[in-house]
Amino acid sequence: MKRLCIIDLNFNWPPDGGAAVDLHCIAEQYSKQYHTTLLIPRLAKVANLCRQPWPLSKTKFFLRGQVSYQNKPPYEHIAMDLSTQDYHPNKIGKIVQNEVAKLNPDYVFVAGGWYFKPHILEALEVYKPVLRIYAHEMLCIKGDGLLFREGKVCDINYLDGTKNSFQTCRACSSRFLLGYPSPRWIFEYIRSKAYSKDFRDRSLRGFNIASHVLVGNHFIANRLRPYLKTNIVPVPHGIDIKRFKPKQRPQNIETKPFIRFLVTGRVDMEIKGLHIALAACKLLWKERHDFRLVLGSASSVKNHDFLINVPWIPHDSVEQLYEQADILILPSLWPDPFPIVALEAMAMGLPVIGTNVGGIPEEVIDEQTGYIIPPGDIDALMNAMKRLLDHKDILSSMSINATKRIHSHFSIEKVFQAHYRHLFENH
Repeated sequence: MKRLCIIDLNFNWPPDGGAAVDLHCIAEQYSKQYHTTLLIPRLAKVANLCRQPWPLSKTKFFLRGQVSYQNKPPYEHIAMDLSTQDYHPNKIGKIVQNEVAKLNPDYVFVAGGWYFKPHILEALEVYKPVLRIYAHEMLCIKGDGLLFREGKVCDINYLDGTKNSFQTCRACSSRFLLGYPSPRWIFEYIRSKAYSKDFRDRSLRGFNIASHVLVGNHFIANRLRPYLKTNIVPVPHGIDIKRFKPKQRPQNIETKPFIRFLVTGRVDMEIKGLHIALAACKLLWKERHDFRLVLGSASSVKNHDFLINVPWIPHDSVEQLYEQADILILPSLWPDPFPIVALEAMAMGLPVIGTNVGGIPEEVIDEQTGYIIPPGDIDALMNAMKRLLDHKDILSSMSINATKRIHSHFSIEKVFQAHYRHLFENH
């Protein structure tokens, strides 16, 4: 059996977001085809600083390399001992290169790495690695590639290389990182010298080394294509449809005293648009009281009569959260690459009201599995909510359609077969 090495310097389990969930699923699938090893960091010297509760914005350091599986996965995972001093342009690539050489893999797949991803790709050039991008890396150096500035999707590409782009991107990312309560991004921003002019050139060299660059949606692919010569392939997330199944509703949707809308995820971040959902609910509450808003992971939000605050539920029990709701609201303002929460909710029969940004329109079909609305449009969100409250038949139909769409397009088996299974055949 041939050997595959997957490298992710951000991975942790239980997961802190959709990237880790997706990579875990892909590694499970690849383990049926290759001897698969997941190479992750172990930050022994700062482990005591990593044991912090959700949300990540409250952590004292970056959470990575901490693995605790409820059930042992079919792939192997190996931890590299790293210190914070090893996160350096002249060190990190060589360290990863040496660890990969010990495994002697036939194929290499590079996933998480944030600002050090170009250095890792350069060090592994001989393997012609496949690169997976989970955000807008290298289009934006703000955080993990937020591509969001002045309240809207940013139209500037960091890779442009023009003086205006460089100065705008450096100023924007610096303001964001200096005001962020966690050093998890500013640490790498400074250590990698992402603020320097050389970083853009190194990023282009590194990304062009990859045999394929897998991105979250067509929006990202179209923004990257002018700058990369390699194959850029939009690849969706896939989920376990055996786990995420339509709930057994205790009562008919027509007879329920109220409908529950759900907002969940990293709602502590303004770009996720929670304030838009709250504003829409406040307006709607003035007209009617036949709904509630279930809020996951945001107990600090001021209480309202329509609000049901649910404590943070870990990913291995997240089905419990979806079971408490009838409809998912995704009010994202930033170009959310491919939110896995939408796939999980739809698989369980929840229609989605989502914004027309990032990968959301590739997940949700307007007026079939939910509604697509403009980002930041409070009235549009309220009207979509009203329509589902007023027309339970539409809600029921969308619920069925949502599950069907996941089964036909986004099961992990189908995504793997379509996009991953034959990826290394021409190496």
